[in-house]
Amino acid sequence: MKRLISAVTTALLVMVPLAGPSAAQNFPAKPITALVPFAPGGGVDVVARVVGDAIQSTFGQPLVLEHREGAGGAVAFNALKRAAPDGYTLGASGAGPIITNPLIYDNLPYDPVTDFVPVARMSMIPVVLVVSPDLGISTVAELLDLARATPGKVSYGTSGIGGLGHLSSALLGNLAGVEFLHAPYKGTAPAVVATLSGEVKFAIASPINVLEHIKAGTLIALGVGGPDRIASLPDVPLISDTVPGYQYSTWIGLTAPAGTPEDRIEIISDAVFDALHRPEVIAQLENAGVMAAPLKAKDFAAQIESEREIWHKMIEATGIKAN
Repeated sequence: MKRLISAVTTALLVMVPLAGPSAAQNFPAKPITALVPFAPGGGVDVVARVVGDAIQSTFGQPLVLEHREGAGGAVAFNALKRAAPDGYTLGASGAGPIITNPLIYDNLPYDPVTDFVPVARMSMIPVVLVVSPDLGISTVAELLDLARATPGKVSYGTSGIGGLGHLSSALLGNLAGVEFLHAPYKGTAPAVVATLSGEVKFAIASPINVLEHIKAGTLIALGVGGPDRIASLPDVPLISDTVPGYQYSTWIGLTAPAGTPEDRIEIISDAVFDALHRPEVIAQLENAGVMAAPLKAKDFAAQIESEREIWHKMIEATGIKAN
């Protein structure tokens, strides 16, 4: 009997170390859902679809996008907070829901620091400042001159308070010392339409939302907000050439509910990182005006932490606050 017990104990001890790796190797065993806080067709949607298609070839399982629009991302991220922390539900977004919204909105239904963990950064998107050809303006300097001549009357369209368009335009006005008029719409697409029609004077948006209009000649790109020119608009100068210090690029990344096993986060992070080094994936994103910019979980977490302080100072300087 003692020999039997000893044999069984030995077998169990041999099996225990295998349990962890086996469980990790079996993940994912079903589709992964990514909650997207914004409407289809925007930057987050485009990047998540490209990356999702790429990692499906690695996992043999799809990344299914589920759009949960509303409240500047709070609807989607409240749902993410309540999701099972098993790696099968992620959030796909820019900085808004987890960095800037807590500085702008009171009483968010989640804590971005304690309720979520970073998984992977997928891309960086430098903003583009666009105007209608009917405005008769072809440079950033001319737009600023118009704003100085008519303080508070040069309007810009955005997807709403605290969104990419609002923050990037407020930063421009702050650095240039001019007063613009904010015109919020229910999404970036209506804001772009308002710019096309001349209802507002300009918009600052992701290239994904304006690239086709620029190529068609129905919008003029005055400047790019990143540190470098972008491949899809090589002739468009940097906004910082006119307004020193101006730089606005947004990232798009994946997050998970707090408590998600580290090995599963690592598996997803590695797959995203590898996918974003494939030439065909890089080309797909560049064609949409987006830069592949993969970061694994730990480096992504460090970036988020450093950006919180930067955005706190910027939002204080611009006075942006939701009512």
